[in-house]
Amino acid sequence: MSIPKSRVFSIASPLVATALALATAVGAHAAELRSRAQTLSLSEVFSHALKIDSQGEVGRARYAREQAAGAVQVAEGAFDWAFRTSTGYNRIYQPASLNGFLTTGVDSFNVLSSTMFVERQFANGIRVRPGYLVTQNKDNFRSDLARLGNRPLLQVDVPLDGSLGAGAPDALRLQAAQSDHAAAQTDADFARQAYLHRVMTAVWLQVAARERATVYRDLAERLETVAARVGRLARAGEAATLNADELRGRASLARALAERDAVELVAARIQLASLIQVPADVFAGVDTQFPRIGASDATQRDRLPAYVEQALQRRPDVRSQLERIDAARLRGRIGEREADSQLSLTVGHDRLLVNYYTPIGDNKRSGARRQAAAGVGAAEDGLEEAKQRVRVETQLALERLIASKSSIERAGSAMDTTRERLNLVDQLVNDGRHPPSALADAADQFAAARRQWLDANLIYALALADFRRATGSIPEGAAEPADLAGLFVTEP
Repeated sequence: MSIPKSRVFSIASPLVATALALATAVGAHAAELRSRAQTLSLSEVFSHALKIDSQGEVGRARYAREQAAGAVQVAEGAFDWAFRTSTGYNRIYQPASLNGFLTTGVDSFNVLSSTMFVERQFANGIRVRPGYLVTQNKDNFRSDLARLGNRPLLQVDVPLDGSLGAGAPDALRLQAAQSDHAAAQTDADFARQAYLHRVMTAVWLQVAARERATVYRDLAERLETVAARVGRLARAGEAATLNADELRGRASLARALAERDAVELVAARIQLASLIQVPADVFAGVDTQFPRIGASDATQRDRLPAYVEQALQRRPDVRSQLERIDAARLRGRIGEREADSQLSLTVGHDRLLVNYYTPIGDNKRSGARRQAAAGVGAAEDGLEEAKQRVRVETQLALERLIASKSSIERAGSAMDTTRERLNLVDQLVNDGRHPPSALADAADQFAAARRQWLDANLIYALALADFRRATGSIPEGAAEPADLAGLFVTEP
């Protein structure tokens, strides 16, 4: 059974219309995304980056800093006022009485009493407890004998040993928590520097991918032009057809390489957009160029000791280890103080006491000293490791920076030479003194030289970013985006 053409048309028409509408919608959406895509300057990239507080290590360092700040508040709580109360029955026994005269009997009473007081410990270790005692009054109960009458209370505890003054354990805990908070703050600064370094690395990778794609796109266009020219000559019998086919193949290869680099460009753009938390569909990349090497040789190997010294003073990871050494020493003092003998004086409204405590045996004291020595030793080893890491990173970054500058100069000279040869060959081909295929060879050589020059510039840009990070030159805390942009495109 055959279907009439009109019926076939009526069935296909909705499908065709739907496909056309879908294609139109997709095309319109793609055009809209292209119109919304925005190219950012380097300063604008850093403006976005400085607003990030939850990116990887930056977010983790921020939470660690908040935890350390909370620990400081907890330690400060040891010096807050506190309220205490106790309520209950006391079983009291007193001599029995009859008509105002004592007898040989004994009376017992269950007396309800409440004790309320506030207390506070000061940073010097002295503790005060003012309060008040409220007692239930019963018939025949003599509160003066039981010493439970309603009255105010006051007690003062004064350490008579090393716990008085700056050696108070709670005061040492507060200082240790403050050192931990300072270390966490410097860790956050270091994480911010590392994050900005990653952003700058992603920027240079995106610029390199963009320029590489341009090189192969220019080469493909030139080879296609030469292939078309040789093809016309081949049809006129003035050149071999094989030469035209070879040139078209080389042009196709160059076009494929340009498309490959275009894919790498998209990947680099998406990675950078993720780092600065910008939607990738509206981010068209960064409008910047590789840094140019300065005319003066500002970075020299004989200045390495000065660079290392600056790095040791600037690097947050070194300062954080110094803070951790202070915290370890303070915690060691706390452990030793609490393990030693303790002597204190208690003064109250109805008492004057001297209190003494000493552990029997040396386990607690010697264990506390071993813990203190181990904690300080580990912190000092961490400091030495951080210093050694700074020295090595600074030296390597300086060596890469110096070597990359020499590579740029050599690659630039080679690129200039191949550009001059390309122009010369182009002139000779136009004059009929060289075959058109010679122009393709010169274009290949010029493209290879451009790629080498771009690679050298990328290595130099990355080396400059590494040098800034290694020497601690990236500003901490608040910074102007324009200043950060200038930092990564100029030599020290």
